[in-house]
Amino acid sequence: VKLGPTNVVDHVRAIVLPKGSMHLAVDAVPDELGDDPMRRHARAQELARTLGTSVAKDADAFAELLPELVTNNGLLWPFGMGLTDGAPDRKAFWDQLVHQFSKTPAEHRCVEVLRGYVHGLHASDPILTDTILDEAVTNDVLVPWYPVLQAVVPIDDAGVRRLLRSLDHPNAHAWAYRALAAGGAVY
Repeated sequence: VKLGPTNVVDHVRAIVLPKGSMHLAVDAVPDELGDDPMRRHARAQELARTLGTSVAKDADAFAELLPELVTNNGLLWPFGMGLTDGAPDRKAFWDQLVHQFSKTPAEHRCVEVLRGYVHGLHASDPILTDTILDEAVTNDVLVPWYPVLQAVVPIDDAGVRRLLRSLDHPNAHAWAYRALAAGGAVY
């Protein structure tokens, strides 16, 4: 009898949302990649993105996993990119993610799936990306996280204006602006 995940939800929980160490996700990658941990990690990220695409096409799986996607660590960045790839209505998916994020107690929120979603969305729809970032900068729940969301895409003139506007919001937190210090987002 072979033990292991039998459906997409179980696969996501095993690969993307492992309890404990991130190494579990890498260890779950098939052995044909050998012992090279970098290749296995890259494969785990590819698998996470593919699973995100599958979940985006399965409304029941998305609904079941949604609370876990905004509260866990794991391979949520590539998974969020996969959600973008497979979402039949990208704005509606974003709205569902944000709604679940807002329902989650602040101390349990994890923004990585949102960051992956924004990053993935920008590659194919920069106009919609600007729309959701415009909304994020005025959203009481998202504004503390706004700088880390903005930092995953190029910061153009609109991004600079949003960042300046976010500084005036009473829910803005100085720690979040550290995400901009690493560079790479300004083009």
